Amino acid sequence: MEICQVKQGMLVECAQGIGKVLVVDRATNSVLIEEQSSQRQLAVEVSQLIDSSRCQPS
Repeated sequence: MEICQVKQGMLVECAQGIGKVLVVDRATNSVLIEEQSSQRQLAVEVSQLIDSSRCQPS
């Protein structure tokens, strides 16, 4: 997935699970996500995001 495809508020999937994008940081090519299951916040590099058809923008 490319950083230009990621928008604040969309759901994304990574190895840690599915979460909502809170912040997109183009300078570091990473995003801050909040996991749906635990509400825990994680910083994840965009290269670690899984391009999944079940994750749709909200």
